[in-house]
Amino acid sequence: MPTTLRWTRVVLILLVVGVTVGVLLGTGLVAALPRLVGGGAGVKNLEVTQPPAVNYQGPRTNIGYDVSFPQCGTPLPDTPGGFAIIGIHGGRPFKDHDCVEELAWWARQQSGYAVYINLEDLGVGDAAEMGRKIAADAIERMQAVYLPKATPVWLDVETDNVWRGSNERHRALIQAAATELTGAGHPVGVYSAPRLWWEITDGVDPGMPVWFAIGEADRQSAERACTGNGLGGRRPSMVQWIDRLPNGDLMDHDLLCPGVDPTGLLIPASARD
Repeated sequence: MPTTLRWTRVVLILLVVGVTVGVLLGTGLVAALPRLVGGGAGVKNLEVTQPPAVNYQGPRTNIGYDVSFPQCGTPLPDTPGGFAIIGIHGGRPFKDHDCVEELAWWARQQSGYAVYINLEDLGVGDAAEMGRKIAADAIERMQAVYLPKATPVWLDVETDNVWRGSNERHRALIQAAATELTGAGHPVGVYSAPRLWWEITDGVDPGMPVWFAIGEADRQSAERACTGNGLGGRRPSMVQWIDRLPNGDLMDHDLLCPGVDPTGLLIPASARD
């Protein structure tokens, strides 16, 4: 092969490689590779040590509902053989809602129940300290409506709330909230959806049970989701789907995944402090 032709090919190959690298860098794909390979590779996962939980053989049916301030003043679903999860915030940390006492009473009429609390990071101050404050406030709210100290708490991590600053900050806040709650005797889990969890935490393993949101769907879709990856590669313990009622309203339904031990995820309604 003539020398000139060889050098021409080398130059062309170098040009192609240079353009390709430029495109990858411009799209951010190269920077994202550690996250895309292995789910948060190179980023420290969350670690949660759970407290002793009240033993629970499980509801008579593995279907439940979750309700919060949007359901104030509306009829609540009747599921005496199933379970309930109630929100104790008015959509944001530290925010009241008017019917939390009513929801707590309703939850205790079911076979088992838990609560969820809203988390967010305003991007200012110490993130871990804010996580502890949110958790401490939630503990007071549970005590105010006479929920037992061992009531499981699910951490609601969604982009509907404010998440400013770095993924590292967000992870510190979530970790601190979980540690504060477990230290007070509350088992904890995390509620989110894959895209939201990636955006907020960089897709790490949450180190705790997963309550997995799939949006508007049906029970069959929820059952399929039980067999897949949840958040950070951790399989879901529960799956939430949103169903449209005959009157057009939306209702959050929840499925306790087959074979999952509900101890630590829900507390039996008969439990007392």
